[in-house]
Amino acid sequence: MNKNFFKEQRFKYGAMSVGMTVLFILAVILLNVVVSKIVERADIKIDLTKEQVYEVTDQTKEYLTTLDKDIKITVFMEERALNDMGLEGKSIVEVLNKYQQYSDKITIQYANIQTNPEIFTQYSNLYKGDLSNYIAVVSCGNKIKPLSQGDLIDYTINSAGTMDSANTTEQAITSAIMNVIDDKVIKAAILNGKSYFYITDLTEMMIANGYEIEEVDVTMGKIPEDATMVILNTPVTDLSPDMADKLEAFLYNDGNYGRTLFYIGCYKQGEMTNVNNLLAAYGLQVSPGRLLDLDTSNLMSTGTSYAIRSFEYNDRYSENLQNKDLPVLMPTPSPLEVLWDVKDTRETQVLLSTADTGVVIPNDADTSTLDPTTLERKKQPVMAVGSKYDSMNAVDRKGSHVLVLTSPEMLMAPFFDYATLNNAEYIFGAVNKLNGKEQSIVIAPKSLAGDMLEASDAQTGVMSTIATIIIPLAIAIAGVVVYIRRRHK
Repeated sequence: MNKNFFKEQRFKYGAMSVGMTVLFILAVILLNVVVSKIVERADIKIDLTKEQVYEVTDQTKEYLTTLDKDIKITVFMEERALNDMGLEGKSIVEVLNKYQQYSDKITIQYANIQTNPEIFTQYSNLYKGDLSNYIAVVSCGNKIKPLSQGDLIDYTINSAGTMDSANTTEQAITSAIMNVIDDKVIKAAILNGKSYFYITDLTEMMIANGYEIEEVDVTMGKIPEDATMVILNTPVTDLSPDMADKLEAFLYNDGNYGRTLFYIGCYKQGEMTNVNNLLAAYGLQVSPGRLLDLDTSNLMSTGTSYAIRSFEYNDRYSENLQNKDLPVLMPTPSPLEVLWDVKDTRETQVLLSTADTGVVIPNDADTSTLDPTTLERKKQPVMAVGSKYDSMNAVDRKGSHVLVLTSPEMLMAPFFDYATLNNAEYIFGAVNKLNGKEQSIVIAPKSLAGDMLEASDAQTGVMSTIATIIIPLAIAIAGVVVYIRRRHK
């Protein structure tokens, strides 16, 4: 009697087992594909780096939620090529992807200009300049902001003579977005003369955050009429009476005020009579000498000199600090005297000072015999602002401001660059506030120093293949082997 094999119970159970195995394998493959797509679209990744170099700050996330205009970020190379350019390239890609993740108003386009020259030509026509030295552009309508690789990655030589790099992509992209959607640009004039210190880091951050910089000859120059801020940096010689008068007129602005002078002094300067006469009208005075904190816990060696550490901030100017637990370091500051708190329509505010253990070391002191403990101890201001208003009505008054800082090295690398210090965020935040640019975001560079786990696109592709194909296939083979062995028992 012939039996129908397909009707045997053993076949039915075996077919059901195979079917379940196949369905399970298909479910695993489908799950891998779905999860891969979710991760790709939502960018669900965990940044385990110390400085969160692959993430953007909460400030940028909050700002992106306010966007009401379409922004396009175009990179003049393929994403794979940029991602394979080591740690620097990968960090750029990861940060850029965050912008698209956190705002549906932002589109990112990667375009190889060798195979897509029309894209490069389109932006060149809008820019009306040479874009050959730029790696990307941020655009909104017909307004564009080009960015070089140096804008996205900052390179510096460390004390050992080797190259350090820091990711500045977030700072560059966020400020570029602000630039292309904001019709208002603040112009700052730098009085260009012989100075004791350079402030390149400050001016680069200002440009990156939407300021237009123009240099003016300190001896014969004319302050631009459309400038709202003037920077006078550690001049070697005193201002001429003529330039001092120009600055006074600049601040008065025909009674309209609304101007800012940022004066940076230092301990190397001699007597600055005309400068101090100008500052005194705003309640501030810079004196010769150097400040020292007798509490050694507030001192930090910087090699040949020292820096005073402070955690005290002025509440009016520290509202936007991300982390008030971080200190500021003030290398070798000189004394700054505040002449009054309030006087008629003028007022002063101290932004930074030493602890109450601060003392003044005179320039002519013999440090080999001087006993600092015999000097008067008190809080010594290092940074302050003096304001003059058109009325005493605090509601709608207009005013001009003089911001004074007596530790110029605070504005220089590495003090201005370290994310573990509040130097850049606090000082530049004060500059923004005085210029009415409070929407601007201060983002410090994120160091790429140290060992970090990274994978190229090729390595990522291999891992993806293993997860979505090889592992499910191995499970399938194992299932078939188990089925065959059980059938023949």
